[in-house]
Amino acid sequence: MASLNHFANMYDVKLKPRLLRLLTDEYLPDGAVPVPTPPELSYVVHAIKNFGLLSESFPDLSESKLVEDWKSSVDVWFDRLLSLVSSESTVNCWVGTSLLGVTCLECSSNRFLASYPIWLDKLLSHIEPPSDSEFVKAASCASISDVLTRLGGYSNVTREGISHAGKFIQPVLNLLNEDSSEALLEGAVGLLCTIITFFPSSLHHDYETAEAAIVSKIMSRKYSVNMLKKYAHCLALLPKSRGDEDSWSLMMQKLLISINVNLTDAFAGLREEAAVKFLVPPGKDPSTSLANHSESSGQASQKSGRLLVEVLLSLGSC
Repeated sequence: MASLNHFANMYDVKLKPRLLRLLTDEYLPDGAVPVPTPPELSYVVHAIKNFGLLSESFPDLSESKLVEDWKSSVDVWFDRLLSLVSSESTVNCWVGTSLLGVTCLECSSNRFLASYPIWLDKLLSHIEPPSDSEFVKAASCASISDVLTRLGGYSNVTREGISHAGKFIQPVLNLLNEDSSEALLEGAVGLLCTIITFFPSSLHHDYETAEAAIVSKIMSRKYSVNMLKKYAHCLALLPKSRGDEDSWSLMMQKLLISINVNLTDAFAGLREEAAVKFLVPPGKDPSTSLANHSESSGQASQKSGRLLVEVLLSLGSC
């Protein structure tokens, strides 16, 4: 970092190619360069964002040499990053994957549209078996989310976006069904939320499976309040993938009935049948409770009161 001190004006466009090459040489491992520490990675991300090092945004009358220098520097950055993401070294792969998100968000539109299919294919392999590094999987989920978020802003590639997003549905649901760390589960549920937000139709055929996976996590009562909020947010987004009013209404019914079921398990004397009648519109049959995706009421009654309250608050926040 000290080697950057001699620059008089860090925002001078003529210095951006040089600064980007400096970051590439000093912080992207290639055998000779050591693996950067997390603080160093944070510094690299900050520099890329703060100085627009990947934007290739030239002044109207830029010199041709400047254009070529900057293009060449970005080429080198992309090539090195692709090499890291493809590396068999878990640490190098994690570094490349961690920087891929900011790269896709900060690069020019032409760069992004030309590169995103390659990046998504590489990242897909990192969240599928036989990948066994949770660090790489979690970083991959975050970067995939960044790529799909930006891709969602281009209306001319919506069809391609839906196709790419659909490839991640089953791997993400598999991650949610595993007994993984909260860091990985947070990345997986965040990615699922991104897919629902920007490419909802890609989840249409897996709606029931996704609902079951999310609800089972909420009802398991094994996770922190922060994670329960994230699951609840994802569950609330889910009807968007079907895009009709009935799906939203049905989800609300399921949530209310599930809250009632949990309260009935916790407090003897509540009359479930009477309560359910008030939750369902006249002439409609009661929908299935979300609790059907969870453990039995007998098992649930053995859980602590504090965890029950957290589940109820999570369902209520939907």
